[in-house]
Amino acid sequence: MVQRTNHVDGHYFRPLIESGLKLASAEKVVVDGQVIGDDWPPVLFLTIAADGDLVLPTPSDRTRGLTFFINNIDAAFDIDLESPADTIIQTVLFGESYILHCDGVTWRVIG
Repeated sequence: MVQRTNHVDGHYFRPLIESGLKLASAEKVVVDGQVIGDDWPPVLFLTIAADGDLVLPTPSDRTRGLTFFINNIDAAFDIDLESPADTIIQTVLFGESYILHCDGVTWRVIG
């Protein structure tokens, strides 16, 4: 992020650049069938009481651009990330992380 620059004729001199991107995160214990709120922070460290499903918000204009980085920190159970139509988008095993992005029509796994 550039905070201050000296700009002369299209050239930048001595920009002050801070490193790092800071995103809100949360560690959550979820239950089978729970829906991720569109107000949840983008970085989620999840545990679940038993193998179960976590439902992503319904794709819409409101959720367009919504992105979650999801990490399963529960050593005992897997988490299935599902669309609201009960379609499994991705199974997250212990220690795995995935980025999910909504384009307003569907959820896509980025990595």
